[in-house]
Amino acid sequence: MKSLFEAFVLPNYAAWHERVQKDLKGESFEEKLFWQAEEGLAIEALPVLSTFSAQALAFDPQTGQLNPYNWLSMPFWEVSAGQEALCNKAILQSLNQGAEGLLVRAQNGVDWPLLLKNVELAYCALGILANDSNTLATQALDAYLRPLKPFLLFSNPHEGSLSKPGLTLVNVSTTTEISRDIAEALQTAKMLLQHTQGETPQAWDFSRVGFSVRLSNYFFSDIAKLKALRLLYAMLAESYGADFSEKDAFVHAQTSLLQSEPNSNMISNTSQALAGALGGVQALTVLPHEESVLGHRIALNISNLLKEEAHIGRVADPLAGAYFIENFTQKLAEKVFERLTKV
Repeated sequence: MKSLFEAFVLPNYAAWHERVQKDLKGESFEEKLFWQAEEGLAIEALPVLSTFSAQALAFDPQTGQLNPYNWLSMPFWEVSAGQEALCNKAILQSLNQGAEGLLVRAQNGVDWPLLLKNVELAYCALGILANDSNTLATQALDAYLRPLKPFLLFSNPHEGSLSKPGLTLVNVSTTTEISRDIAEALQTAKMLLQHTQGETPQAWDFSRVGFSVRLSNYFFSDIAKLKALRLLYAMLAESYGADFSEKDAFVHAQTSLLQSEPNSNMISNTSQALAGALGGVQALTVLPHEESVLGHRIALNISNLLKEEAHIGRVADPLAGAYFIENFTQKLAEKVFERLTKV
């Protein structure tokens, strides 16, 4: 018995293009069926199966199942000296409501033991935003945490290294030139590896460096940016002989409050967080649309809903095989690679 699909002939590109031209009735093929993305990238909107092959999903041959992918929900807290007890209460509440980590920017003089009182650090990811204004605060945390656990350091190689944080994240710029943003981040990551681990690339531990990306309201561009970043970092590691794949690349994403009206930011937070989840981030920070208890709860719930009700984390890659995204990611990666080869 023949299968249903045998009754249909798979068209080649030439036949498909000819048919589409007739259906367009004189309209421009490029204007109607290509999306002009950033940096002049022309993304063909419709696939021809004979010219497209999806990337393989994360399949486990031992269990015969797809390996699910998940991310850490990491709410953001900015803490000044004297606010430790109040922030500690809010932090504990967020952890009880589903948060799996904390992203903290602390000013100098913060009492870290008080701020992190009753926080089970063995089960909680801790990210620290470090910059020139709070280097002393970060060093104080480093001394406090050194015997307890490693932490994520959001920094750059020019600010000096602390006592071996678990992971240092390179900030990825957010401009209209996505390929330049990614290329510069990869160059910075390479410089950081060299700065902290020596001059021998074959000995570098690529898992000790990750990336932090600011999300925008450009949904598809953000997804392609995240996927291309992970792909190219894995390629960089593999070029030096490291056993490292895309799923090993740690990428954190944070939403951006780009609207003047709080409720508009709440809506854009949702679409940005969705782009981050679909792009395969390992940690997600959703900023509260307003500074209130409700604002922080809604921000955390956006991530919770994407996990527990949309079930995005139940599959290895929700967009694997999606022609438009795969095509966009591939062309963006090629553009980044072109930039890197010119350096």
